[in-house]
Amino acid sequence: MRAAVKRIGGTLPEQIPPDEHIKQVEKRVKSATPKLALESKDAAGLLGDAGQEDE
Repeated sequence: MRAAVKRIGGTLPEQIPPDEHIKQVEKRVKSATPKLALESKDAAGLLGDAGQEDE
C-alpha cells in the first residue's frame, strides 16, 4: 500500500499533520450555540424519545 501511495505521489500517513483532538471537538460542540431551535412536539424522535409524543 505504501508503495502505491508513493507511486501516485500521495502523502504518507506519518507526513499528515495531526488534527484537532477529539476532546477539544467534543467541548466545542457542547458549548456551541444551536443554530436551529425546535419545539418538543416537532423534535419527537430526534432526541431518542420516539414513541413519547404529546397527542
